[in-house]
Amino acid sequence: MPTVFVLDQIQLHAGKLDAFREALDSRYLPAASSRGLQLVDAWLSPPLELHDAGNEIILLWSLPDVAGFWEMRRLQGEDSETERWWRDVSPWIASRSRRFMTREPIGPRRAEAEEDGT
Repeated sequence: MPTVFVLDQIQLHAGKLDAFREALDSRYLPAASSRGLQLVDAWLSPPLELHDAGNEIILLWSLPDVAGFWEMRRLQGEDSETERWWRDVSPWIASRSRRFMTREPIGPRRAEAEEDGT
């Protein structure tokens, strides 16, 4: 079964980057891990903190497979701390989106996938 990736894009209001990072590290990351989400990487756009405009934080998570996705969703429904966290940080956020994805073999990757039988 293919890995499921979760892409979070969070647009912050000006001056909220440090507070958001602290809250993410101390509260959200442990809860996400307990639901099976593994942080693959994180990006900041633009690549420096803006004090007169907000920054975007982009987080890429992985889940082992589709069953892991459904387990994460089940656990998320039972996790009042995550709901409370989003409520607490919502004044710092201008907008946010979440996408669920899997790899799609295109071009040279298609040939590799066909050879591997994946």
